[in-house]
Amino acid sequence: MRTTINGRALSVGVTDGRKALVAYYNTERASWRRCCEHDGIDPQRAFVVFSDDNPFRVFHDRAAMMLQEAIAAYQAGGYLPLPTKA
Repeated sequence: MRTTINGRALSVGVTDGRKALVAYYNTERASWRRCCEHDGIDPQRAFVVFSDDNPFRVFHDRAAMMLQEAIAAYQAGGYLPLPTKA
């Protein structure tokens, strides 16, 4: 299937949402651990504030956003569209 997002043609593959959610979750958790390690914080804590100079914070923010979007898409229908460059 082909679609256009912001004027760019993308090839979209549909995959079982559970597999994609696991991948997004693992990425988010890995970036969380790296952020915590950088700032010397126990990764088991539920609420933290990362330092401004934490280079992993940007990656974690993106990973967390992608995970939340994937969860919303999965709850809506069970399958996630995974855009790839055409």
